[in-house]
Amino acid sequence: MHHLQYIDYIKTLKNVFNSDDIQLYKVDNQFYKESDAIMKRLFIRDNLHKLYHCREDSSKSYNDIHDIPLPDNIDYLREGIEIQARLHEIMVAGYGLWGELPNNRKELWAALVSSGIWRVPDEVDIVLDSLSKESKAYSVYYSARNKEVSTEAKNEIMTVNQSLSKYGSSIFWLETLPELYANLIEMYGDKLGKQRFGLENDTNKRFQSIFS
Repeated sequence: MHHLQYIDYIKTLKNVFNSDDIQLYKVDNQFYKESDAIMKRLFIRDNLHKLYHCREDSSKSYNDIHDIPLPDNIDYLREGIEIQARLHEIMVAGYGLWGELPNNRKELWAALVSSGIWRVPDEVDIVLDSLSKESKAYSVYYSARNKEVSTEAKNEIMTVNQSLSKYGSSIFWLETLPELYANLIEMYGDKLGKQRFGLENDTNKRFQSIFS
């Protein structure tokens, strides 16, 4: 059975975002950049859920239910660094519409929906539908949802989302996307990114258990 072992910081390297501070983490006996470790943790949890709840609707993906084949490049699209690249594209394309970038989970979810991403988990829909009109999440991002951001990146994130079980999709939105985005803006130079998203500053601690 897959399991997530203790995460061990080992060295720094450069990646496509030109950061000199990229840590590698050990997940299931392999080493990954933080973004890929975040996605690996998601897949382990999703696969465990499918294993233990294989007869329940929550174990089936949108593609399974509707018999839609996954694209040939799905493994590539599901890499953490590729999800971050798509988030980057969406933020660049949306900045002209919003005038700023998301600073918390509600703003991030509202921005992604504003960009044209749909079929989000019920938990996120409930949060967005209950936003105060005075909140920045609503006034800056959610209110602009009828002015879709023009980028293929939103469709590729939807493809990844639809490849996950209902349970996995919830984790993807509630935990994974905020983690990936917070990691991304810290690479931009925003040192308080994780703090504003309520994430543990010590990344090692966040990866110690797949059930955290």
